[in-house]
Amino acid sequence: MTREEVNLMIRELRRAFDIVRIVEPPTDRQCCINENCELLRESGRCFDFWNQDVRCEHCVSMRALSQKRLSRKFEFLDSEVYLITAMYVEIEGEPFVVEMLANLTDETMIGAWGANDFVEKISKYNRKLYLDALTGAYNRQYYDEQLAALPGEYAVGYIDVDKFKKINDTWGHHAGDLALKAVTEAMKSCIRETDSLMRFGGDEFVLVFRNIPKDIFSMRLEQMRREVSEIMLDEFPDMHLSVSIGGYYGEGTMDELVQKADHLLYDAKKNRNSIQLNFEI
Repeated sequence: MTREEVNLMIRELRRAFDIVRIVEPPTDRQCCINENCELLRESGRCFDFWNQDVRCEHCVSMRALSQKRLSRKFEFLDSEVYLITAMYVEIEGEPFVVEMLANLTDETMIGAWGANDFVEKISKYNRKLYLDALTGAYNRQYYDEQLAALPGEYAVGYIDVDKFKKINDTWGHHAGDLALKAVTEAMKSCIRETDSLMRFGGDEFVLVFRNIPKDIFSMRLEQMRREVSEIMLDEFPDMHLSVSIGGYYGEGTMDELVQKADHLLYDAKKNRNSIQLNFEI
């Protein structure tokens, strides 16, 4: 679409929605097209509207961008509920998302539920969408829709549970499930709320740190390795758990950084219960 076509579309959409805006999801920037049809990236971030300091945990615009299609979700601001519709568009070859926000009133959807019950049910749905059912970590869908396309400076850990197949073969899948849950809890105890721990499937996890110094990154991974090695399961006292970790600190898209951390994991697994690190910057 041309900038002129997008400007016309937004004017028409504003007749039906309370708020219509252009968002650049990887940077969280709000954009606008001025009277001269120039596309401007504003200083404000899209999450400012929600009185937040960081991007939304379940960013509907990132989902629309990754899937290149329409996506919807509910979001809450104090006692108000908004239905957000995010539409992927290309403005003269550049990818953006047009967000359309509709403020729902008691006479529409909330009245049938009651405001508190409605908020609770939608919040639970949003959480379940991106959580791994077994471990409670984020799932691969969360990574694909929310993080994979993000560019920037990040610290990434790729983690593999050592000899996990042997655990299943020796003690059974119930033991394997307990082991994965215990490993997840041990790793979660070493990270902040702003960090993201994802189960990629099987016994593989990816951990993304935001705004963390290099020395703290190294310390957190070592703490994580140590916490896992000290796990004792009452049902299986002879089971000994450990993880191998590939850690990469650098710039690029999240997919690029995860691939580099995965390569480092390959080296770490040669020794098991070890960490292989590389710092690009």
